[in-house]
Amino acid sequence: MYGINLDEEITFFHASERFFKKGDRHMDRTGYCDVLLLVYEGVLCFNINGKEVEVHSGEYYIQRKGTIQRGTKPSLSPSYFFIHFEATWAESEFESEHILPYRGHFSFYELEKYLRNVNSYFGADNYLIQKNHTFYTILLSLLNKPKNESLASKIMEYLKKNFLEIKSLDELSTNFAYSKNHIINIFKDKYNITPINYILELKINNAMYLLESTSLSIVDISIQSGFNNYSQFYRKFFEFNGMSPEKWRQRIRNTELVSSFKNKY
Repeated sequence: MYGINLDEEITFFHASERFFKKGDRHMDRTGYCDVLLLVYEGVLCFNINGKEVEVHSGEYYIQRKGTIQRGTKPSLSPSYFFIHFEATWAESEFESEHILPYRGHFSFYELEKYLRNVNSYFGADNYLIQKNHTFYTILLSLLNKPKNESLASKIMEYLKKNFLEIKSLDELSTNFAYSKNHIINIFKDKYNITPINYILELKINNAMYLLESTSLSIVDISIQSGFNNYSQFYRKFFEFNGMSPEKWRQRIRNTELVSSFKNKY
């Protein structure tokens, strides 16, 4: 887990709300402080030290002080709050209640009044303790979010869209800013299957669709379904269906022929 250390001093500077018009880009800059971005509409796009980042509605992202930030492509009309602050960063191999991950999800419904308040403090003559209290309330809310069920659902949708490209759980850990063990546990708690086995299920279902609907060779289908080699595909397919891909295809086609014959006569 990588993020800000909640056991060290955190200094709030100011906050504001911003709206991008269609085609607007993130500014090019080197961050002079840490910036908490909370997107509640659209998609905010930027590049951090050469890596493309997208922050979607309902997600937060913390840009670290000193990083090189560029608007290499237009954002998708995002509306968001940004909070400038300074903190100490930390990294842990395991889940930690003392580290706020640099990326995660939040409930705009629950946080809106605090975000509006901290936004109004910019340039206002409020007590420092009042500003800090609101800021810390926001941080603590992010620490307790997202609920496991919501995170599991977002992981499920991500797997459905990207199962052919995902090579390991490291990618999920990076994208969702949680440890691999945490991702496995919350996903299995909700869906009774691990992410890796769910990816395998999606690949097999994709292969079954291609076997039924195309005349592609078995080898080509194994490649297009994301398997490293034919022997791996054959073994996993047999475990899933109790028969080889060739036999499964023949069985489906024989069933279709019988059905077609019955409908004709």
